[in-house]
Amino acid sequence: MPVEEKLFRKVVVTEGGDAALQTLALLSKESVSELEALWHEDFIDRQVQAALDDLFEPEPDDGVIRLLRRRLPPEVRPQEIRAALVRLRSPSGGDANIERSPASRVSHGSTPAKPAPTSSTVYGGGTPWSEVTLGDIISAGLLRPPVDLYRRYKGHDLGARIESDGRVSFDSQIYGSLSVAGMMARRSIIGADRRAQTNGWTFWRYREAGGGLREIDHLRRQLWETRT
Repeated sequence: MPVEEKLFRKVVVTEGGDAALQTLALLSKESVSELEALWHEDFIDRQVQAALDDLFEPEPDDGVIRLLRRRLPPEVRPQEIRAALVRLRSPSGGDANIERSPASRVSHGSTPAKPAPTSSTVYGGGTPWSEVTLGDIISAGLLRPPVDLYRRYKGHDLGARIESDGRVSFDSQIYGSLSVAGMMARRSIIGADRRAQTNGWTFWRYREAGGGLREIDHLRRQLWETRT
């Protein structure tokens, strides 16, 4: 299939939220290079995913078993490693991805534990509170725009702002999401031609009432916990 006919991202515009705003922002003239970078990263991700699928379908590859065995205690047998890999597979059926956390599995009627927050999660994927939008946080009164954002990155102090309409400004430009603004902020330091896919929720910090800085993802999780 020609590259221009492949689906890169699908959003429902009427539902609003960061995903739709971010995708629409990519269509602007100023974001062409960013879109090209995201497309390339998506292409590489698909290639890596295909390679991983080959390693775990129809069953874990012997090479994976040998690699893990060198990193595990000698008493762990190959068949036990193979069985563990099967258990750790995604429960969605047909998806060969390995789960990021075995704590998310449900067995014997137990309730799955809430995953611990991590700053390395890209775009909030894998966290149950990723469904919470910046608009939700503002509507709940947890943030009252305009809100200044901060980040120390590679020795440089970066600043952005959540505007009154919920969009994010950086360097006199307006972006549709925290992540796009974070990407452009990073590229202002490492170079505009560099790929810098960024999770804006964990990149940007806001100043709490006590004066300390905290990731915005903290507010997203806080709102999600009050809902659940």
